[in-house]
Amino acid sequence: MRKGEVFFLVRFRQDLVSAVMKTLAVRGHDEQLGNALSNPGNWHQSISDALPGDAGSRARLRALGARVRAPAFRLDLTRICSRRGSDGAIQWSLRAREEKPKGLLALTELLRVGIQAEGFGPQAGHTAHVTLSYRAPVELVEAVRIVPIVLPVDEFELAECRDRPYRYETIERWPLLPGTDPAHEQPGLFAL
Repeated sequence: MRKGEVFFLVRFRQDLVSAVMKTLAVRGHDEQLGNALSNPGNWHQSISDALPGDAGSRARLRALGARVRAPAFRLDLTRICSRRGSDGAIQWSLRAREEKPKGLLALTELLRVGIQAEGFGPQAGHTAHVTLSYRAPVELVEAVRIVPIVLPVDEFELAECRDRPYRYETIERWPLLPGTDPAHEQPGLFAL
């Protein structure tokens, strides 16, 4: 994503960062990643592709965000995976049990239809994941099962990509409707 572009996202809750750090430390993955670990303040679930950040586009996207009526949901992040991006860089991410949970599909579909209706062009699909590193030093041999980290999703936002330091700055945030998922509680330490 380039500076000045905007996109819709779900922020990774900062109260869950310590659970991720403990999970990485159990197997020494925190040391493997070292400085390649992304800033936890930037962890997110993308729910749209990059979009133009000019004032007119922002106004239309803010109006679109305000019209979205989708239920809250949760992402059960159950494994750490790695893959090579199109640029050859190794990415590590937390992945959900399902590639596209119903709640995520509902939200991204509403946004996809609205974005295309506003004339911004086609949108790619988005799998359920939170990227931990965009330039990891090594690939994982296989996916690592973890004690599930439950990410409650009860709001989404429009954010701008900024630099120095690289970050996603919130433009506007909207609540989701009450969801039908079970209570958003972290499973016990030994629940696998």
